[in-house]
Amino acid sequence: MNLKWSFVILSLLVSINGLSESELDSFVKLTALGYEDACTKAAEAKWLFIKECNNASRRTWEETLVEYAEYVRTQKTEIPGMINGTLENSQLQYKLDLISKPGDASMEPEDWQYFVSFLGAAELSKIIGNESMPDRSLRQRTETLLSRNSSADEKFEIWTSWYENFKPSISHFAESLKLVENATAANDMESIDKYWLMLNDYEKSYEEAERLWEDVSRLHRRILEFLQKRLTKKYSNTSRINETLPAHLLGSLEGYDWTQLALQTIPYPDITFEIREKLLKRDLLGKNLYKAASRLGKILLKHVPETPFWEESDFTAQCPSRLIDLCTGTMRLSTCSDQSSISSYLSAHKDVARALIHQMWIENIPILNVANRYSALDSAMEELFGVLSMSRAWLLSLNLVNETDDQDEVRVVSLMMTALDVLPRMAYYLGADLWRLHVIQNKSLTPGELTVAWWEYREKYEGISTVDTSVPTFLDDEFIISNKPYLSKFLGILLGFQIYENIMDSTEMRYEKVQAFGQKHELIKMIQYGSEDNWRETIKKYLNIYEISSDSLLKYFSPLEEFLDEFDDESMDFNPSALEKAIEELEDDKKKIAVSYRSKEMTTLPTTASTSTSKDGESSKSQTTSSELKTSPHQSSSTRENTTKTVKEGHSVEKKNPQENEEVIKSGTSKAVWAVGAVLIATVTIVIIAIFGRQRCRKTPKNRRYV
Repeated sequence: MNLKWSFVILSLLVSINGLSESELDSFVKLTALGYEDACTKAAEAKWLFIKECNNASRRTWEETLVEYAEYVRTQKTEIPGMINGTLENSQLQYKLDLISKPGDASMEPEDWQYFVSFLGAAELSKIIGNESMPDRSLRQRTETLLSRNSSADEKFEIWTSWYENFKPSISHFAESLKLVENATAANDMESIDKYWLMLNDYEKSYEEAERLWEDVSRLHRRILEFLQKRLTKKYSNTSRINETLPAHLLGSLEGYDWTQLALQTIPYPDITFEIREKLLKRDLLGKNLYKAASRLGKILLKHVPETPFWEESDFTAQCPSRLIDLCTGTMRLSTCSDQSSISSYLSAHKDVARALIHQMWIENIPILNVANRYSALDSAMEELFGVLSMSRAWLLSLNLVNETDDQDEVRVVSLMMTALDVLPRMAYYLGADLWRLHVIQNKSLTPGELTVAWWEYREKYEGISTVDTSVPTFLDDEFIISNKPYLSKFLGILLGFQIYENIMDSTEMRYEKVQAFGQKHELIKMIQYGSEDNWRETIKKYLNIYEISSDSLLKYFSPLEEFLDEFDDESMDFNPSALEKAIEELEDDKKKIAVSYRSKEMTTLPTTASTSTSKDGESSKSQTTSSELKTSPHQSSSTRENTTKTVKEGHSVEKKNPQENEEVIKSGTSKAVWAVGAVLIATVTIVIIAIFGRQRCRKTPKNRRYV
C-alpha cells in the first residue's frame, strides 16, 4: 500500500474517531517519509541542474519543486481536525506545527509556480554569467581577477561588468519578493518578521538581533578601519577611500568575504604567504583538502564523511562550492580543485561539518526540521569547524605553519583571518534581512528603490559602498533570491563561539597539539539525538546554553583587540606586493600542470569512430547553445500572467484526486462500525512496516561506511 492510500485510511479514521497521540505519531512518520521522497527528488534534480546547467535541467528542477509543494500543501490540509488544543507531548506538537506551518511551499500554486520560475532563471544566471556567451567558468575567473593584484579601475570594471547581466532581473525579483507576504498569510502569521522568526525557531525578535549586533559592531568597525588604512596605502594613487570600503576592492563579487584581503592587509604577511604556498605545494586543494578537513571531524566528532560523499561529489567543477542536501542524511558536493585561497580552505572545513551533522543523525532523518525550518545549530557547527581550522594547533597538524614560526605572529594572523571571515558576514546577514523587511513593508519595490535601499543598508551595517548604486549584488545571493531569511546564519555565528567555549572550557585559541581537542561526548550526543526538537531546546538539553550571547565571540577576539591597541602601523615595513605576485605565479603554474595532465589523459583515450560518436553524443546533451540561452533565463519568467495560466491549467487536471479521496471517505463511513477496528489495526500495522522497512533500507553496510 503506498503512502497516498495510507493517508486516505487515516483520514477516514479521523473523520470517525479522531486520532490518539500514537496515531498522530504514525501520521507524522508517514508524512516525513513522503517529505523525504519529494525532497530527494528535487535535490537530485538540482544536482543535475548544477552539473548540466541548461534550460532542460532547469525545467526539470522547477517541476520537482512544484511537485514537492503540492505534497507539502496536501499534508498541511490533513492537520485541522486531528487535534484539539495543545498536546502534552511537546515534540509531537512541534512536528505537527512543522507540517501545518511549512513555510513558503504552502503558498497558492500560482504563487509558487512564479517563484520557482524566477528562482530557476536567477540560478542559471549565477552559474553561466553572460547569457549571450554562457560560460560556467566565468564566475570563478571573475572572482580570481578581483582577488589578484590589479588597479582599482580594472577591478571596478570587472565587478560592474559581472552584475550588468543581472539588471534585467530586478523587476522579476521584486515580484518574487512580494510573495513573502503571501507566504506569511498562508502560514497564519500576522507579520513578515514574525513569520521569519518562526522559520528560524527564534522566540525573540529582530530588535534583539540588532542589539546583539551592537555588541559586536565596535569590533567590526575596528577591523574595517584597519583595512581602510591598508587599502588606502595600496590604492592611494588611483582610488580614494574614505569612511567606507569600496565594494569592488574587497576581493570577491559579493563583498562579504574579506579573507581574500588577507595577504594584502594582515600584519606578518610571511605567515599568510606560508599557509597559501603550502596549500599549493602540498596539493591541499579540491578533494585532498576535503580529506584533510575530514580529519578534524574524526578528532572532534569521531566521524568522517562516508563513501557516497566521496564517490558522488564532483571535486573538479567550479568554485564557490555548492553542497546539496539529498534529504536522506547524505550530502553531495560540487567544488573546484585549483583554489588555494583562505576562503576555499575555510569552506572545505565548514562543508565537512555540515555533511557530518546530517550523516550522524541516528535512525530518523529529521526531514521536517530540515525542510521547513532553518537551524542556527547547524550553522554554529560549521562556524565551529571554521574557527578550529584557523587555530595554530590545526595549522601545525596540516604542516601549513612551522613549529619555528613565531607563536605570537601566528596567533595574530589566525585571529585576523577568523575576524575577516566572521565579522563581515554577520553584518551582511543581518543587513540583508532588515533590508528585505524594510522594502516589503514600505512597498519600495521598484528597481531603483530596491538597489538604492540595498546599498544604504550595506553601508549602515557593513561599512561598504559603491559609486554605482544600481549594481544589484543581491541577485547573486542564493538566500536572497530564494526568499530565505539569514537570521539562523547570523545567530549561528554567535552560537558557534559559545559552543567553542563550552567544549574547550575556554575562549582561548588552541596552540597545543590537535589531539588536545579531544572528544566532547555531549556534543556528539547532541548531534546524534538532538535533531528531534528545535535547536533552542537541543542546546539547552545537551550544552546548557540557554540564550544566544555575544560574550564568547568578544572574549575570543579580545587578544586581537589588544594587539590593535598596541599596533603601530607606521613602524612596520609592510609591502606584500612581491608575495602577492609570487602566489599568483604559483597558482598559474599549478593550473598549467593540471591542464597539461588533463590533456595527456584525453590523448590516451580510445579514438575509434564509434567511441567518438558516443562521447560527442553525451557531451551534446549537457551543453547549452548561446542561442538557447539568449531567450533564457529571464524570458522564462517574463510575465506573471503566463506562469499563472500554466499552473491553473495543470491544477485543474489534478484536482480530481481530492474528490476521489472524499468519495473513498464517504463510502467508508457507510460501512459497518465493526469494520473500523479492523481497518485501524491493518493501517497501524502497515504504517509500522513502512516506517521500519524504510529505515532498514537506509542503513549502509558497515564495510562501506568509511573511506
